[in-house]
Amino acid sequence: SLASIQEQKRPESATSPKISPRKASTASLPRERSLSVSRKESISSIKKSSSQTKLSISEPKNLKSWHNTCKKGCLYAKDRCKFSCQQFKLDLATASAVWITICPQPIVKELANTDLELFIFKEEDDEIKEYIPSQNAYIKGKYCIKTDLRSGKYRLIPYTSGCIFKQRTTESKSVAKLVKGSGDSAEITQGLIDALHHSFDAFDLDGNDLLRYEEFNNYYIRANDEECDLETWEHVAEAYETKDGELTRNGFIAIHEQEAIDNPDDVSELWLTLHGIGLNNSLAPDEICPFIVEINTEDCEGHVETTSLRENADILDRAVCANIVAKGTSKAISDLKDLQLWTYQADVRTSIAVLNQMKNPMAVKIDCSESQNCVSNIDDLKCTVKIKPEEATVGIHLMKENPAKDWNIVCHEELDQL
Repeated sequence: SLASIQEQKRPESATSPKISPRKASTASLPRERSLSVSRKESISSIKKSSSQTKLSISEPKNLKSWHNTCKKGCLYAKDRCKFSCQQFKLDLATASAVWITICPQPIVKELANTDLELFIFKEEDDEIKEYIPSQNAYIKGKYCIKTDLRSGKYRLIPYTSGCIFKQRTTESKSVAKLVKGSGDSAEITQGLIDALHHSFDAFDLDGNDLLRYEEFNNYYIRANDEECDLETWEHVAEAYETKDGELTRNGFIAIHEQEAIDNPDDVSELWLTLHGIGLNNSLAPDEICPFIVEINTEDCEGHVETTSLRENADILDRAVCANIVAKGTSKAISDLKDLQLWTYQADVRTSIAVLNQMKNPMAVKIDCSESQNCVSNIDDLKCTVKIKPEEATVGIHLMKENPAKDWNIVCHEELDQL
C-alpha cells in the first residue's frame, strides 16, 4: 500500500501520513459562515426581494464579444439531499453586466434531468455575505443568470434540489469484481479501471489529463473526509507517476491498484474508498454529477477562482427561500396572515416554502400525495416543516418523474403540533 511505501522512505521514528481508505468519521468539509444577518434582517430582506417582478431573459445578442471564463466542477452526494461541490470566486475590477450559465454533465443517464442552479453572494474579507437576487431561466438545457454587478468580489455557489441527484437509498445487490487472479498474477478488473477513469475525469477540473495538488485534494476529501496536507501530496508524487509535478491518470489508477493487489482477498477498505468517491456496488458513478459553468462579463474581464469542495446547505437554504418568496405566490395558512405558504413554479421544478412572520415557532404539515407524475427531494410527498420565528424554511421541491408526461401538483397544508 501507499502507507508501506511511505514508511520505507522515512525513519521509523517519524510518523508518516498515508492515504487511508474512507472510514466512518464525524469530520466534515469546510463550512462557510452563515449569512451574517439577524432574524429580523433576514425576514425583511426576503420581503424586499419579493417586490421584484419575474422577468423573462434571453442570451445577450453580442455575447461573443464579452469576456468568457469556463470552469468545471462536480457535485458529490452526501447525507440525504445534501451535497458538496466546488464554489467559484468572481472578482470584478469594475461594474459589469454578467451572463452566467451552468449545465450538468452527468456520467449516468439516470442523472440526465438533474436540476442545477447557481446562486450569487457578495463576498467580503473571504466571508460570504448577502445573497444577490438575479433574473434566471432555463434555456436549451442550461440554467442562465442575467444581472448587473458592481465592482467587488462575489461567490458563485451551485445548487440542486435533491429531487434527482441525491444519495442512494439502496445499494445494488450485484457487487462488481475488483480483482481477478491471485498471488503474483492478481490484477484489477477492467470494470474497476473504467470506473476509475470516470472518477479521474470528474476530479480533473482543468481538463489537462493530470491532477494538480488542488484537484487531488478534492479526491482526498471524498476518500478520507479530510484535506490532503502537502507532506502527503509529496509522498504521492514520489511514489506514483507524475508529469510536471502533477499526478497522471496512470498514477491515479495505480494508487487503487496497489491497494487492491496488496490484499486481493479482502477489498473491503478499497470499497470504502470507491463508495466515498461516488461509485456504487456496480461501480456506476451515481453519486457524481460533473457540471460546466460559464461566466461572461461585458464591461471588464472577471477573475475566477475555483475553491475546494464545500458543503453549502446552511447558506443555500436561506437563498433558496428568498428566491421562492421573491418569485412565487403566497396564501395564508389557516387564515393566519403572518404564516404563509409560498409556491414557486420554475421551468423544471416547483418549490414550496413556509414564511413565518410570527413571534412564535410554528409547525406545518404539507401533503402533496395527490399529485401526479411527481418526484420530490424527500422520501415521499408528505412532510412536516418546523419554522422558527421570523424565518422561512423550504418545505418540499417537486419535479416531473417522467419528463415526457404532464404532471399535476395538488398541495394541502395544515397546522401541526410542535
